[in-house]
Amino acid sequence: MSRGMKITIDTDICVGCGFCNEICPQVFFIQGEGAIAVTNLMSSENLESAKEAAEKCPVDAIRIE
Repeated sequence: MSRGMKITIDTDICVGCGFCNEICPQVFFIQGEGAIAVTNLMSSENLESAKEAAEKCPVDAIRIE
């Protein structure tokens, strides 16, 4: 994982559309009615696709800090 990178998903607003999983399946998974991020799989190689997934989230539920 990139130093200092943290991914959070606001599960209260996540609608489980699956865009994040389609864009970055290495990090995001759909579980039940929402998404989860497996941050121990975050690496510099998939950081850009994780950021793209956050940008394309229709409800802005994903934060990368």
